[in-house]
Amino acid sequence: MKSIYYILIVIGAVLAPLTPTSAQQTCVKAKIGGFRAGTGRLYISIYDSQEAFLKIGKETATNVVVVNRKDTVVETCFSGLAPGWYAIALYHDEDDNKKMNTGLFGIPLEPYGLSNNFKPRFSYPRFEQCKFYVPGSKQKDVAIALITPMF
Repeated sequence: MKSIYYILIVIGAVLAPLTPTSAQQTCVKAKIGGFRAGTGRLYISIYDSQEAFLKIGKETATNVVVVNRKDTVVETCFSGLAPGWYAIALYHDEDDNKKMNTGLFGIPLEPYGLSNNFKPRFSYPRFEQCKFYVPGSKQKDVAIALITPMF
């Protein structure tokens, strides 16, 4: 009887990596640096299309990370993503008021960042400018440097 259980466990261990979900999903590891303040929270969102990009409630996933005074780089992982094109947008809520502070014409007053380290000039960024490809069953590392507003 014990040998039957042993055989089933071995078969399960061999077949588990071959299941469609493990082969079709991956992790995006975002590494964020360039903090000017060691307080607040980092709001990091990942999007899967232009239609959803930068729209509240349309994120594929969002992670919130508490920023510690000792942090020089913050890492977070988005797991369970299917292969495809994605873009990341984030902001550092330095005063921890749960919103991005903006000035005239919606210009950010708090540090923010985009995948591909895209720096918008005179318009909002587009998904095409920030997108990156996530292959199946591999970890994708994305490094993002915070953009510090001049105001």
